[in-house]
Amino acid sequence: MNRATPPAGLCARVVHRLFPDAPDGEPVSVLLWLTGRAPLGGRPRRTAWTWQAART
Repeated sequence: MNRATPPAGLCARVVHRLFPDAPDGEPVSVLLWLTGRAPLGGRPRRTAWTWQAART
């Protein structure tokens, strides 16, 4: 199954805005990990997550 790859710039903005405690890394991979869709490096796939919608 082919999946479309979202633009890195958009992913970076989403990660920055909704996940202030996100680890450094390639934005598409980090966003997939943050939302439980893929492992990231040696980190296991997340099974639960929430975003921080309030601006700080």
